[in-house]
Amino acid sequence: MVATEFVHLDGAACEPFRRRGGCVACAEGCPVAAIEAMGDVPTVSETCVGCGSCAVACPVGAIEAKGFGEAADPSPRHGRVVVECARVPPNSIEAGTIRVPCLSGLTVSHLLALRLAAGEASVVLMDRGWCGECSVGKGEAIPAARALVQTRDIMLAIGLAEALVPRLRRTPLKPALRDDSAARGGVSRRGLFRRLGAVGSGTPSRTPVPVTPVEAAPVVRNHLRQVALLRRLSEMHGGLSPDRLVPSLGVSEACNNSGACAAHCPTQALQSWVGEAAEGLSFDPRSCIDCGLCVSACPGSALSFDRSAGRAIRAERTILTAHSIGLCRQCGAQMSDIDADGLCPRCRNGIGMLRNLFSFQASDLKERECHEHT
Repeated sequence: MVATEFVHLDGAACEPFRRRGGCVACAEGCPVAAIEAMGDVPTVSETCVGCGSCAVACPVGAIEAKGFGEAADPSPRHGRVVVECARVPPNSIEAGTIRVPCLSGLTVSHLLALRLAAGEASVVLMDRGWCGECSVGKGEAIPAARALVQTRDIMLAIGLAEALVPRLRRTPLKPALRDDSAARGGVSRRGLFRRLGAVGSGTPSRTPVPVTPVEAAPVVRNHLRQVALLRRLSEMHGGLSPDRLVPSLGVSEACNNSGACAAHCPTQALQSWVGEAAEGLSFDPRSCIDCGLCVSACPGSALSFDRSAGRAIRAERTILTAHSIGLCRQCGAQMSDIDADGLCPRCRNGIGMLRNLFSFQASDLKERECHEHT
């Protein structure tokens, strides 16, 4: 675990993704270039301002930014829970407002936890019109846009009402009121969710953040936590099972069982298996984070994700491919990729190279003979 004043980075979650995919999302997402993505685990310098942009950019939830966001009185007012940037002065915000270092640091998990803890109240992020000019916001005119869109998509996908989706409300304030010095404070993530547990109208959620299995691989925990939050939201508001959101991976006949896809999978959702008479790939959608590394690594472009509404939903590990194991007549190797001539890929390529070489030499000899006769 790498810890700084404002950021915690879980190396156990980050390292597989860095090693297998060369991920630099956190460094690219940092507005002040405080993260250097070199080696297995990125490093965070003292120039970090704690905005949380790196946590939003991280595809595996390996980064947690402090300060998102304990409030003195987080109870809903006028039927809503309000979230403000810490740069907004206290005399310009509603009582009970949750203040965070930067709205752009709110992740999908933050928004889902807010939604769950809010009960029947709405969740509103206040846009004061400052983000486009703020260096920490990287000039983004719409704060938290990516997280809001992703949250909306997954909530609607499980049948939750549009009115429940956290939304942005633009209420501009004069830029002169912005207090940049107020954004570098923060509270612990534990403090955020302790406070969120008190938010709500009617019957508040006593456990806004369901516990995910401790034995789960670190890289998968963020995904499992989101699914657990969605399951609670669905139970509370009459939605569908979040199991419908699990990825469905398809394999075409172009698969040559190279194993490159499984080698690049950071969560081991996709694994190679070997039996006595066959070998192939197996897939566990519960561990898949939909990163796409397997698709890009496949040399035959044989993999694709099925996101259609009518797809079959499987929530357990299943066998995707089964290639019969044969014996290469040239070298005697046992493997699945034996062609109709009884050759393994290495022997097939070697014989092909020899044929090309002899063909070139024969063609060159014939050409020289023609020149000699002219």
